[in-house]
Amino acid sequence: MKHIIFSLLLIVSLLTACEPMNQRTTDNHYMINLTNKKIVHVLNLDIRVVPQDSVVFKINGTCDTTLEWNFTQITGIHKPRLYGSLGSYKDFYVYNISDTTSIHWQNFYGGYEPDAEQMTEIFNLQTKEVIDSENNESNVITNYYLTVNDTLLKLMKKDYSMIERFKEYYQK
Repeated sequence: MKHIIFSLLLIVSLLTACEPMNQRTTDNHYMINLTNKKIVHVLNLDIRVVPQDSVVFKINGTCDTTLEWNFTQITGIHKPRLYGSLGSYKDFYVYNISDTTSIHWQNFYGGYEPDAEQMTEIFNLQTKEVIDSENNESNVITNYYLTVNDTLLKLMKKDYSMIERFKEYYQK
């Protein structure tokens, strides 16, 4: 009986002595522009750490893996396989200013077209968990990669509303 009580006390002591690890969530959004087009990327969101309901990124011509946005915050106490959330992404637009075309991506985490292989060439995300013992923190990092290439340009449709929306580009 003494061994059982001692074992239970030892287990309770070990469990209460460990400081719980903070759970951080980090989302990095990257754009790769393989074309020479002027591109505007608009992401509509509902994220606690961002006061506005959308963010805008503009790129003039080719670029290789450029960081558009970084959102990060502590989202709770770490529980393995249960990740906290920054909030949600509603949808996004990609505007090709050079050709007055655009695409509206409504299903953020799903494919835009049935061909999944084609979509991973355009929009890809990678998630990993990094443990930082020094800061007692677990960080779930998701990297979102949007690649502007000929495949994406072919999916875009004419959008003359852009002339009004992006007056500064079209007034010359």
